[in-house]
Amino acid sequence: MSLLSLQVQPDLFGGLRLIREWGRIGSGSQVLVGHHADEGKTITSLLRMAGTKVRRKFNDCP
Repeated sequence: MSLLSLQVQPDLFGGLRLIREWGRIGSGSQVLVGHHADEGKTITSLLRMAGTKVRRKFNDCP
């Protein structure tokens, strides 16, 4: 079973970070951090990634 975590967090310089973590449950995961200057671009990127990943193989967990 696969896992996917998408998080938006503020950084120390007033921007936002989009943190993606994915992998298989029970093993190590991979993390990728993207930096964005404004909230609109960050949220757009988050929604685009979430839509792509869900269509491919990741399912929502309650």
